[in-house]
Amino acid sequence: MAGDAQSLRRRAAVTVFEPLMAPEALLEELWILQETMRGDAVSDIIGYIDGAARRHLIDAATCKRLYTDFYKALRLDDGQLPLDPWPAMQTLRGARAAAMGSAAPTGAALPAGGAAMSGGASGLVTASEWLPGGHAAREAAVAAALTRFVDAPGAEPLEALL
Repeated sequence: MAGDAQSLRRRAAVTVFEPLMAPEALLEELWILQETMRGDAVSDIIGYIDGAARRHLIDAATCKRLYTDFYKALRLDDGQLPLDPWPAMQTLRGARAAAMGSAAPTGAALPAGGAAMSGGASGLVTASEWLPGGHAAREAAVAAALTRFVDAPGAEPLEALL
């Protein structure tokens, strides 16, 4: 049945991508899988994995390993796979739809007193409603390192950024 095949694909994707992605990014990737992958042929798997690798900056060696891991995960026994993430995907999609239905942020949604400008990129990242919440800490750290590099270019701030 098509529903069972979709569930199997989602569960296989969780098995192979969970160690590589943050939870919210994984749920987004599962939506892409749900909407684009229609078969379990090797060409379908390669096309999907290649797209996921591009979207998440996964290196070529890991990508090659993911082809095999995903193929094998599709053939695992039911008890060896995680639970179907469909309810969590629905929750994420519902939350996004609710957020999109609300009014767009106004100037009041930005930090008071131009804190985004005075705090550099890190001030904007930690205060913006437009950035995904699941990655706020990582984005704040990168933004802070980028701000330090822009304020004082040099090898040390650049190494912290990389």
